Amino acid sequence: MKRDANSFTFIIRYSGELSLKKGRERMQAIAKIIRQISTQLDKQSVEYSYEKYFNYILLTSSDLNLTKSCLKKCFGVNSFSLVEVICESDLELIKSKVLIFKDYIKDREFRVKAKRTGNQNYSSVELEKQAGAVLAPFGKVKLRDPERVVNIDVIDDKAFLYGEKLKGPGGLPPSNKERALVLMSGGFDSAVAAWKTLKRGVACDFLFCNMGGKSTERQCLQVTKVLVDLWGPSTKARFYSIDFNPVIDEIKKISDPGYRQILLKRQMYRAADRILKQSGCMAIVSGECIGQVSSQSLQNLRSIDACTNALFLRPLIGDDKLEIMEIAYKIGTGILSEKVTELCGITQGKAVLKSSQRKIASLEKEIDIECYMKSVDEKNIFDIDNVEGKDLQANYLFVDEISEEAQAIDCRQSYEFAAWHYPGAVHRELKDLLTNFKDLDKNKTYVLYCSFGSQTPLAAEILQQSGYQAYAFAGGIRKLKQQSIKR
Repeated sequence: MKRDANSFTFIIRYSGELSLKKGRERMQAIAKIIRQISTQLDKQSVEYSYEKYFNYILLTSSDLNLTKSCLKKCFGVNSFSLVEVICESDLELIKSKVLIFKDYIKDREFRVKAKRTGNQNYSSVELEKQAGAVLAPFGKVKLRDPERVVNIDVIDDKAFLYGEKLKGPGGLPPSNKERALVLMSGGFDSAVAAWKTLKRGVACDFLFCNMGGKSTERQCLQVTKVLVDLWGPSTKARFYSIDFNPVIDEIKKISDPGYRQILLKRQMYRAADRILKQSGCMAIVSGECIGQVSSQSLQNLRSIDACTNALFLRPLIGDDKLEIMEIAYKIGTGILSEKVTELCGITQGKAVLKSSQRKIASLEKEIDIECYMKSVDEKNIFDIDNVEGKDLQANYLFVDEISEEAQAIDCRQSYEFAAWHYPGAVHRELKDLLTNFKDLDKNKTYVLYCSFGSQTPLAAEILQQSGYQAYAFAGGIRKLKQQSIKR
């Protein structure tokens, strides 16, 4: 069958690591992939249906660009393609259907690439040659580094014909049965460490040791909300916030300033270990990497680890800072993390590079640990699924509707804007807007919106601080579409 103009069919291929899984374990992993896709598409009111097969998923949806965006963020997906034709695996039938690509390869270098699974009466090479011969009058055959590739996947009795193959994130779909607790600051490192943990099939909860008050809590919560919305929508994440100011007061009593940073980290890990035992998480995740700061020398990391018996995961241990920042911007947290003020540096002067366990034991006698364990037990707990705009920023940043006098600014990616945008909206991706907002007219009112309503509140706050009348729309695309219909 030829693709319906009003629907879009994708063939979704699993991550190669799923091929190592057998039987029930494999089927459970596939179910988790489907749950991720369903959660994302449901959030954006996309109609869809799917068929589940052993080696692939066939997904049909009502929105091309939103579905592409979803699949690019679905762990466990190796690659996916928009299918132009699905037909029986008969060779002559495939040759007749391949002509749909004549405009796609017209006057360009191309090749046909075939892959078969099952028993057919022709080889992959034979299929490539015969289909290529059909298309040869419209382009120039080039087997190495062609401009265009026409792909034919034959799976048992079905053939799927498509053009480009788009990459998914790979990895494994997160499981709610395996959870880790991320020490979350809202900065580049902790968000990327959480993302890498999710990519390995481990669901995440988050612990924020708050040393800066309610505003810093909101910033960290916002970064966490964006990360979970984009990359872990089906994992039911929790966000724990602890008032860590009593800890700071205790640490400042330490007679040796060079040890304060290490002792602070040890108290963070102790707090995480306590929550670990209460929450059912199995490991503590941090964004530390070797040598980035003084407390992250091998000897100091060993000293920090020694405060508990918990399993520690450090996904960034060998990464450079620039590599971490590059990933942060790619996954959607970087533009928010760069605005977060991290307040964990409390050492004046040089911090010790080679800590002594004996010295640490002596200094910790000066700390009243129980004085802050009360804060741990009185922690604030947020269910990330239920976090809304009012939880992320102050009320003065939000509007519930876009007036006729206001200029709507769409802060999503360009292909999402092209697929649908609020009538009269202009497009400014979030990073560009926050870097170059001085061209905005201070006499105008601006309303910013994004996919889920979780990225624009901080941008609105920054613009307000710079003297602009800027607000965030209190809701995501679903609510905005409803309002545009009424308008």
